Amino acid sequence: MGRIPVEWDVKKVAEICEISRGRVISKKTMEVSDDIYPVYSSQTLNNGCMGYIDTYDYEGEYVTWTTDGVNAGKTFYRNEKFNATNICGLLKVKLDFVDAAFVAYTLDTFTDKYVVRNGNPKLMSNIMAIIPIPISLDIDEQRKISKNIQSFDTVINQYQDQKTDYIQLKDGLIQQLLTDKEIVTI
Repeated sequence: MGRIPVEWDVKKVAEICEISRGRVISKKTMEVSDDIYPVYSSQTLNNGCMGYIDTYDYEGEYVTWTTDGVNAGKTFYRNEKFNATNICGLLKVKLDFVDAAFVAYTLDTFTDKYVVRNGNPKLMSNIMAIIPIPISLDIDEQRKISKNIQSFDTVINQYQDQKTDYIQLKDGLIQQLLTDKEIVTI
């Protein structure tokens, strides 16, 4: 874990969070395109969103994590109305002095070494419960740290979106070049 500030503490996840899992939600249930409540699963594309349905199971601040698959252990901060599948773990902070976003960002740096990699990678609830995380006892400091990390994530996402746009532009240009069509210069 490394060194932590003297005024910080180390807590196991189970000491600061209620731990649960989502429920089975079939892909067929998500086929209606005008539904508005996201369903989070074990994927990490699209911020973990697998689709949408017309009801929600959870509301408010949570930390979700990918329990199974190649991205097992990846955590996300949620603050909305949403759903989670059975291969998505949920943490609900139960202490007043702990910020859920701080927990999500901090855990994301530690979970990988707790993933069991025999066959299909997994990070089950019983293992999540014992993961120690360093935590400031000052919630304002936690929030400040979280906001700084969120700022970086926003910039990273903007660049990823731009990269996707440039890749599509490049692919279109290649298609035009290879099919000997008229070329438009950018």
